[in-house]
Amino acid sequence: GPPSMQRRASISSFIDGPGSSETPSWVDSHKDSQYNAKHLRPVAELGIETLMIDLLVRNADPDGDFSWNCPDPRSLDQLPRKLAATGRWHTFNNLLCDLKFCYQKLKHF
Repeated sequence: GPPSMQRRASISSFIDGPGSSETPSWVDSHKDSQYNAKHLRPVAELGIETLMIDLLVRNADPDGDFSWNCPDPRSLDQLPRKLAATGRWHTFNNLLCDLKFCYQKLKHF
C-alpha cells in the first residue's frame, strides 16, 4: 500500500493499545486548550471532538506539567487514537515525540 498506510499500520499497535476496538490535536499546548475550553469559548462553539480531547488531556496530565502522571491510564491509551481519528496530525506527532508520554503509556500497558 501507500507509504502513509504502511506507517499507520506500523504504529497502530502502539496507538490502539491492547484489546482496543475503538477507531483512532491534542492541542499544541494543552494548558492553553484547557484555559480556552473553560474561559474563552462557549461549549456550543467547540466540537465534541475538541471537548473529548481536552478531557483526555486533563485526565492524562492532571498536573498540567507534561509529566503524564495520571491515576487512570485509559486516557493515555485513548488520546493518540482520538487525535488520529480527528486528523490532528501536528499534535499527534508532538505527543508521540514526547518521551515522558511514551514512557507513561508503555509503563501502564
